[in-house]
Amino acid sequence: MQTLREELYSIVGEDRVTDNLLERILYSHDLAPIPPEVLTLFKTLPDAVVRPTNAKEIAELIKYARKKKIPVIPRGAASWAYGGATPVKGGIVLDLTGMNKIIEIDKQEMTVTVETGINWKKLLEELEKKNLFFPVYPTSAPSATVGGWICTGGLGIGSLKYGQLKENVVEIEVVTPTGEIVQVPNKPNYKLDWFFGSEGTLGIITKATLRIHPEPEVFSPHAICFNDTEQMCNAVSKILKDSTKIYFIKFTDEGYLDIRRSLGLFAPKAAACALFVFEGSKKTVRKDLEKFHSIIKKMDCSELDAEKSHEEWDERFHPMRIKRAGPTLLAGDVLVPVSKLYEFFERLWKLKEKFNLKMGIEGTVVSRDSTVVMPMFLSDERKRWKYLTAMPAIKEITDLALKIGGKPYGGFGIWNSFYLDKVYSNLEIRKMKERKKKLDPDNIMNPGKLYRVQTKFRVPLTAKTYNFFMFLLKILRRFD
Repeated sequence: MQTLREELYSIVGEDRVTDNLLERILYSHDLAPIPPEVLTLFKTLPDAVVRPTNAKEIAELIKYARKKKIPVIPRGAASWAYGGATPVKGGIVLDLTGMNKIIEIDKQEMTVTVETGINWKKLLEELEKKNLFFPVYPTSAPSATVGGWICTGGLGIGSLKYGQLKENVVEIEVVTPTGEIVQVPNKPNYKLDWFFGSEGTLGIITKATLRIHPEPEVFSPHAICFNDTEQMCNAVSKILKDSTKIYFIKFTDEGYLDIRRSLGLFAPKAAACALFVFEGSKKTVRKDLEKFHSIIKKMDCSELDAEKSHEEWDERFHPMRIKRAGPTLLAGDVLVPVSKLYEFFERLWKLKEKFNLKMGIEGTVVSRDSTVVMPMFLSDERKRWKYLTAMPAIKEITDLALKIGGKPYGGFGIWNSFYLDKVYSNLEIRKMKERKKKLDPDNIMNPGKLYRVQTKFRVPLTAKTYNFFMFLLKILRRFD
């Protein structure tokens, strides 16, 4: 350990390396607490944590790690809960949040170039000061980093109108698993797609150039309350079929509203609510709203006043605020077809009853055809047995989505890796594994994720093993 520490000192300096046990424990998990019974399968405690400040340092760190065959785990804010930034074989965690500068705002080309450790909210605020706008960002923007979202998701606020993140990226800079620094433009014959959803397994993204826009003249949010969830789903579907270029749609069910109300937060008395947001020029928004209200007026619903609608828009960054009622919040995160949204609600309500969960559902429409749905339920990690036996509910949420043509949202990390063959064909998986082997022949970049989960005993954790373990927990829950 001392040798490792001293060699890392020689690359980045003493002040940016730590092997302090407490700090290493803090870097041994992401947003979701992992039960100790599960932790025994992996070496989640890193050997060291390093905070690099530039791509050259990262390149030297990777060259060193490759020579010594030490795993390297890139980490942003770790605001995703599926294990993408969790070590499974120890190694060196690279905390990239110190690389958070805006390098250049080019108003002529309408681009912004940033270090990828910057969080989205800071970037949006800095652009707003210059009357500029980047249209696509995650609901976790106050903490999530640009690099983290490139590696795990890329669908969120604004995707409905402006597409997914990769459609708005001009170029990225990547440090490869062999320590080279390469520029990858968003052009034909360049493999930009490889790095979206790669979860740091193919290299470390250090810079990104994004396409920006002038700040819209108008943002117009409209919160609508429905007396029936099916009616809300129908409203969403009809508005999407209209030619209106709506910017953002968020929806919540009665369970979510009830939990908010129990915390003293504002929540209207309704079976479901949806927030519809329009942006653009005054003329365009006025025309869009005419079409929107002509649809809404024909339905059994009511609109909140402008002040409350703006408050709901301001709440877009805080879907997990209900965690305060927990004290622990567990969640599924899946992509489902818009056409199957109400059916998915019905299946989730049955699951809620089956597991006796205090569950709320929130979702975001990310394209004309698909929504990201996040069913969240309260738990208490201090009650270890009850917490552990609640975990099969997360698996069942994903299974329900798959049954109606959906899939896990975002990256695969540890806990979604068992669904890789449900999302990709055998040919696609083979190509992904070949790509990983070619770019990272020593398998040092975030090993044990996405392609294959391996325990610290060097035994792969297969989908069959995972399914059996979850089935067993479900049976044992009956005796709780």
